[in-house]
Amino acid sequence: MFDLFKNTKYTMKKHFQSGKCAVFGMWVFVLIIASMFNACDKYPYDNEVPDWLGASIYEYLKQNANFTNYSRMIEDLGYVEVLSTTGSKTIFVADDEAF
Repeated sequence: MFDLFKNTKYTMKKHFQSGKCAVFGMWVFVLIIASMFNACDKYPYDNEVPDWLGASIYEYLKQNANFTNYSRMIEDLGYVEVLSTTGSKTIFVADDEAF
């Protein structure tokens, strides 16, 4: 049983001394650095409304008659301004029937 571990240790030592691991590690490092520079683009819709986008989340809820309770809750909490602008927001809204 101990012979199995001795052989494994020897092959691992031999593998690391061969330099293949260093080359692989270098390529992994280069790919990580390259991916960091790729993600530096600014989000273009932070301050402007896209042409294809319809109403804001708040406007959509106010236009539909079955979201009056949720719209009133948004107004009471003071989130009208936040939900009236564009951006990356997702809301799972319950209609009036759920209340």
